[in-house]
Amino acid sequence: MSNILSTRLKRLELQHDMGNPLAHLTDEELDARMKAVTDQIEARAGMPIAEYAVAICKALDDGEPLPPEWTEDAVREFAGTLRRIAEGRTTHGH
Repeated sequence: MSNILSTRLKRLELQHDMGNPLAHLTDEELDARMKAVTDQIEARAGMPIAEYAVAICKALDDGEPLPPEWTEDAVREFAGTLRRIAEGRTTHGH
């Protein structure tokens, strides 16, 4: 019996890429999730994400301390991601 279950599980894993939990989402579902996350970031930052990205880079340039688990490259990459998301929102009318 366990062999049958194991075979079925392997088939299901192949049908649904378990390495990418977002792969099964439609474009609309993915957009909704991204909007929810960016809305949370904006709420915590108290400003739009485009402004937050600028503020993060300015703080870095001004020599403000980084969180212990972040490197300068990671902070700049995060800020770049926020900028790209903000640009996408503008392009798609969000």
